[in-house]
Amino acid sequence: MEEVRRLLGGRGVASAPVGGERPKRVVSEATKRRMAASQQKRWAGLKKQSGRPSAVKRKMSAEGRARIAEATRKRWAEYRAQKAAQ
Repeated sequence: MEEVRRLLGGRGVASAPVGGERPKRVVSEATKRRMAASQQKRWAGLKKQSGRPSAVKRKMSAEGRARIAEATRKRWAEYRAQKAAQ
């Protein structure tokens, strides 16, 4: 096989990357900025298509907050009682 390669003079023989890895792609800073701008434009278009506001604030009712606070106090009381019993 070595002789065939020598006779061919290296033609038609693809050299495999060392370690099976592909060489990294070098991209200039200007190209990176252009790519980032394009990606932001795509995301903006997708957000606009979805039809919902980008930052929806969810509000909890006072009753809901009180129920959560009471449940938390109850859990901590049980935890402390269990710890004291040990």
